[in-house]
Order: sequence, then structure tokens, then C-alpha cells
Amino acid sequence: MLSVEDSVKHLTLSRHPKNRSLVDIKNKRTNELCYIKIRHRLANFYALSVVDPTTFEVQAETQVKGASARVKPITLQGYKEAVLLKDSSMFGMEWSFEWEKQRFKWVRESLMRPGMECRAVYGKGNDVCIAQYLPRGVKNEYFGLLSLLEYNMDRCNVQDDHGLELVLVTTLMTILDKADDTRWRKEVQHGGAFLEINEVPGMHPPTEETTDKKQQQRKEKNERDIEQRLQWMLEKDVRRSQKQLRKQTVVHSQQTSPSGSPLATPLGSPTASTHDLSRLSQHHQQLEYLSHMLSTMKHSADATATLPSSFVQPSAQPTLKSLWDDHQLVYHDEGPFSARPPSNRRLSSTDFVTGNNRYSVPVPPRSHCFPQR
Repeated sequence: MLSVEDSVKHLTLSRHPKNRSLVDIKNKRTNELCYIKIRHRLANFYALSVVDPTTFEVQAETQVKGASARVKPITLQGYKEAVLLKDSSMFGMEWSFEWEKQRFKWVRESLMRPGMECRAVYGKGNDVCIAQYLPRGVKNEYFGLLSLLEYNMDRCNVQDDHGLELVLVTTLMTILDKADDTRWRKEVQHGGAFLEINEVPGMHPPTEETTDKKQQQRKEKNERDIEQRLQWMLEKDVRRSQKQLRKQTVVHSQQTSPSGSPLATPLGSPTASTHDLSRLSQHHQQLEYLSHMLSTMKHSADATATLPSSFVQPSAQPTLKSLWDDHQLVYHDEGPFSARPPSNRRLSSTDFVTGNNRYSVPVPPRSHCFPQR
């Protein structure tokens, strides 16, 4: 079984400290630079390139009249056909594209939620989430986090996983550039810093900035919040995927059973159905394992208090309620003092009524109070 780290790949998006046209895309766990995104400075066009950080070869690129264009063709290195990213909603909440004859879409569920999800479209209630984007508002740090859910990519039967990853990165960058287009235009007009001709992307020296204690604490707190939100998002998606797999398993079992398909021969070829059921079973086992691992993981916001060994908790003083509970225990163990249960007895002089609760102080038998003659 794959662990949570092997099943989910997190990519951080951070801007160049001196050049807003560059975005470094790194692996969060290994801090390895995976891609470099470049937004070219052109007068009347929007142009974007995603390059390899070691060879600086262009892996994906797009060029249209403006960042707000509703259709953006994305060209990948080594592929003949371009991937068309279409703005398929009226209010800019959904963007769709196709990869290997499968339709995918980026969805932003609400304006109040800045995060986005990329889903493989299979119909109502059956869409599979393959990527999640979570923004992060911290200065001089990475501004966003892209999570690639590889355990769900296996369910989509995609042959070229690396190509799909490159398409996800490029489409997300174009969507974010469209949202940041107003700020970009202002910086262009005011002569902001951009990529120079002789400057090699990704080879800039690190900046030395003095951070005080409060900034460091704020950074650590934000990082804990991000980790907690990521874990909650993964738990939600794992539960949703488990529900989808259970539904698909029931449908496949009904289709392969003789009662579910009366027109089919009872001795048909079960190769395809058996393969599908085994594949669903493997995905279900993987999700069960991930769900168990996520449930055992400790949230970053949790805390455990440690008391000194000399600490002794004081015993609580007896109250009317504790006396009444003891009386009920005696009533059930040794038999009733009266024919009615204590909860159904009528009020007497020894009952105390406070609001909707009634407490009664047990009265010992007279034989315990007066000596026998």
C-alpha cells in the first residue's frame, strides 16, 4: 500500500523575489525545483511558458491576445495536438479541457472559498477529484499549494501521467494569471521589474532578509494551518472517493449477476467484469488504508497537556445529585424502599425541586434510627 506521502504530491508556487514574471514550482517534501513558469512581457499578447529547470527547455506554452481570453490553446513538447483550456462558465468559476479523450474541469465552488479543484468528469455525483489548489497569503513565501492526488489519477486510466501533470500545472498558471491580470498591467505601466534578456531563470541568489520573532511565529502558525487544511481536504476527498467506489462496485455486481442481466447468457466471458471488480477492489483497499493513515495522523492544532507527578486531583464534595445517584444504585442493587421507582414517586418533604430537575435525599428506615423495644 502507498503511504500518504507517496499517494499525494504537493507542489509549492513561489514568486521570484526580484521578478514577478517568474514562478518557481517546487516539490514541498523534497524542496526540488520541478518547473519554472515564465510570463513573457509582450505589449498586446498574453504568453506563458513552463520550462525545465535543468535544461531550460520549454515543456508547455500558450499565446493568446489577452489573459482574459475564453479559449487558450496549450502546446506541449512532443505532442501534435494542442490542449484547449475553455472558460466554460459565465462568472469565471469553471474551466474545462480534454486529455486522452477524457474531460477535466477546474472548479471553484464559491466566491467565498479561494481554493479550486480539478475533477475528471464522469457524470453527476461521479466526478473524480485529481488535483486541489489552496492559496496561502504569506509575504516572502510560497503563495499557493497544488496537490496532485495520484491515487485518484489511477482511477482515470490515464496513460501519460507526466503529461497530465504538466497540463494541470499550465492550466492552473493561466487561471491564476487571469485573476492577477489587473495587478500585472499596473506594474507594466509603472515599469516594474521583469525578466531581462541575459538573466537565466531560476539562478538568482537567495535574498537575505531579517525576520523578527513575531514574523517567524506568524509563519509557523500559517504553516500549521495549511497542514491542517490539507489534511481535512484529503479526508473529505477520501470519504467521497470511498462512497463512489462502493456505488460502482454495487453497479458492477448487479450487471454481472444473471438476475441483473436476464438477456445475457449465464456463461458469458467474465474477463472484463472480473478485471473491473479487481481494480475497484484494489482502489477501495488503497482508500481504506489512506483513510486509516489520515485518521491516525495527529492534527497540528492538537495539544496534549502534561501534569507534574506531584499533582493530585482533589476529590469532589458530595452533592444532592451524587447522593441521588447513590440512592438509585442502592435501589437497583438491594431492592426498592417503596413500591414505586424513585423517578415515579410523588414529591415528599425530602425532595428538592430546582427547575426541571428533582433531587431526593434518601430517608433511612425507622429501624435504623430508633432502637427496637
